[in-house]
Amino acid sequence: MSRNNVASSILGVRHPHYLRDQSQWTLWRDTFEGGDYYLQKYLEKFSERETDPEFVVRKRLTPIPVFAKAAILDIRNSLYQRLIEVTRVGGSSTYQSAVRGERGGVNGEGATMDSFMGKDILTELLIMGKVGCYVDAAPQQGETLADITYPPYLTYYRVEDILSYTKVSRGEGGEFSAVLLRDHNVAVTTNVSGIELPSANQTNYRLVWKDKDGQVYYKLFDSEGHVIVSPESIDDGRTATGLSRVPFVLFDIGDSLLKDVSSYQRALLNLGSSDIYYAIKSNST
Repeated sequence: MSRNNVASSILGVRHPHYLRDQSQWTLWRDTFEGGDYYLQKYLEKFSERETDPEFVVRKRLTPIPVFAKAAILDIRNSLYQRLIEVTRVGGSSTYQSAVRGERGGVNGEGATMDSFMGKDILTELLIMGKVGCYVDAAPQQGETLADITYPPYLTYYRVEDILSYTKVSRGEGGEFSAVLLRDHNVAVTTNVSGIELPSANQTNYRLVWKDKDGQVYYKLFDSEGHVIVSPESIDDGRTATGLSRVPFVLFDIGDSLLKDVSSYQRALLNLGSSDIYYAIKSNST
């Protein structure tokens, strides 16, 4: 089997829990996001007797319920406010600087640890029930640890992008021995003036694993399954991290808070639409 065929077979692997829950993920996320997309997707016709022009008018007059989003944000904000009571001590000076939002912060974009946990991790956790967090870092530029110019940073992964994973044997701390993730990046092109601006989205895949000797490696793939080779890559495109633990954590509260509520909001969308339209038609005829 060629390398590309092997890569394609790896990228097609899905964890059993992924296959079990994925049918509900779109509804949960749509319920939280709301907006015109939610209206267009979940508002249904009264019956076959309702004409397309009538449906278009009713859709235009339909209010979009957002009570689920409001409730989630209330819970999120309540928990977020308690984060100011958390004291993070110990660790390196680089870590302490990052949690304060300095030198790029904990996510490389200036976020403090509180804001990253409150806005990103907590929000995803409440909506979807699970969220992953990966620790990454740019290649070391200096010759010693003191010369490193790019500190580690955190990236959160939506449950839809945690494709598969393997944990170490039970009783060994619940660490991961392998994880397959999907990355969404912005493709950059250069215009005629030499200024780089984003113009499209780009999907890549990240396979991280620990070998039998306890060393952690990662390998990147493009959307077609081709290995992305970097200057740091060694044989077969893999890159050594110098770590002994796969730098990934999965937060899990069991179920999304929207698991049942999403069906209620969809029903209220259609119920409210019919009531509003009936009231308007009754007063105008």
